[in-house]
Amino acid sequence: MMKAAVLNTPNGLFSIENIEIDHPKGREVLVEVKASGLCHTDLHIAENNYGFPLPAVLGHELAGIVKEIGPEVREFAIGDHVVGSLVQYCGHCEACLDGRTYQCEHPEETM
Repeated sequence: MMKAAVLNTPNGLFSIENIEIDHPKGREVLVEVKASGLCHTDLHIAENNYGFPLPAVLGHELAGIVKEIGPEVREFAIGDHVVGSLVQYCGHCEACLDGRTYQCEHPEETM
């Protein structure tokens, strides 16, 4: 169990709730968040109905420590200090391997 700011309806209001999360699958990484922020993008999603599936835990700007990794994770190890961002990085296309993550050929893999 952990606490999270949950958006249940597109009205801009978050509620602090206890939630449970599954263990990481595939290329997922579970991060113990030490600092987080909700940015203007999160506010847009919270205040408007864009069809984003709810309930949702928003906030992609974070810093923390890797607690668990999925079986396909190769880039991180438990205990790594990490920051989260919206840069989409599949980790295997030519653009990502060349350092041009902004041109990732498989952004759907990161959603």
